Amino acid sequence: MVWLRTWSGLVTLGGIVVGLALAIILAPALPVWVTWLLPILLGTGAFFLGRALFPPEPEIELYLEEAKTQQIQASLAALKQEASSTAIFLPFRDVLLKLIERLEKIFPETEAMGQTEARYTIRRLIVEDLPGLLEPYRRLSEETRRANEALLRESLEELAREVDGIYQLIEDEDRMALERKITFVREKYARRREPRFK
Repeated sequence: MVWLRTWSGLVTLGGIVVGLALAIILAPALPVWVTWLLPILLGTGAFFLGRALFPPEPEIELYLEEAKTQQIQASLAALKQEASSTAIFLPFRDVLLKLIERLEKIFPETEAMGQTEARYTIRRLIVEDLPGLLEPYRRLSEETRRANEALLRESLEELAREVDGIYQLIEDEDRMALERKITFVREKYARRREPRFK
């Protein structure tokens, strides 16, 4: 019932409440079918009015996006907890915890970037790729695990390189934005220092 958390939903709920209140107040003076019809009509009218004045789609999308972000943060926290407490991951715990720390640091930055490839990649790493590596490894027998430790370590290091590449991309974009702003400020205020009349 995400829709009830929007302004449109609140307007509809208000229309129903007003309709019920009027039905209760006017019940002695009106026929029964009219008292039943009042909340329905006012609720329906409020529904259409609410949708016209406050389209709920952007609010619903925002709510769902926030819920997804919280779910990803919880998934990352669970991965960190499991990596630091499970003995199975001991041979490569250092690489795994370092990767998770990098993901914790970069996740808010990529979320703030909006709908970008970097954001999608980091989300995919947290939700699909990293658990997808660890889950099958966890189910292996101890002998098979030992045989595949090096492969898993290499895969984790590859994921870490991907995160480092995204860090570098973000830093390069920020550096270029800073350089553009510095150039703009220099040009704008250098003109003001020049004499206007000669």
